[in-house]
Amino acid sequence: MLERVSSLAAPFRVVIADDEPHSRLLARLQLGIADGFEVVGEAQDGASAIALVRSSAPDFLVIDLDMPGMDGMSAIRLLLDEPVRPGIVAFTAGTTRATVAALQTLGVEVVYKDADPDLLIEALHRSRNGRP
Repeated sequence: MLERVSSLAAPFRVVIADDEPHSRLLARLQLGIADGFEVVGEAQDGASAIALVRSSAPDFLVIDLDMPGMDGMSAIRLLLDEPVRPGIVAFTAGTTRATVAALQTLGVEVVYKDADPDLLIEALHRSRNGRP
């Protein structure tokens, strides 16, 4: 069972980055199932995601790996060098085992878009606990 956050507590702030509007909507809907999350920005590529993270200082970044321009993996690598960074969850339709292993080595959670919505929430909590 997922731990519920008190409605009196400030919600966790989340940025969603995905080039497909329906995938951003899917992430918003999955976050809406759980109490305690607020989407504070959306980006369509990695460069915009980095800018939003820097300007809004969210607790979490939910990011697709396959986007035009700067892809999610490139954005993740750049964000790992930030002095303060959000917990990061790669939200993807599919990827290789090697990419999943590389992301896990970087401390990034991976959730497939067609997975149970609770898995995204659980991954967000794990990514928060694993942040420096």
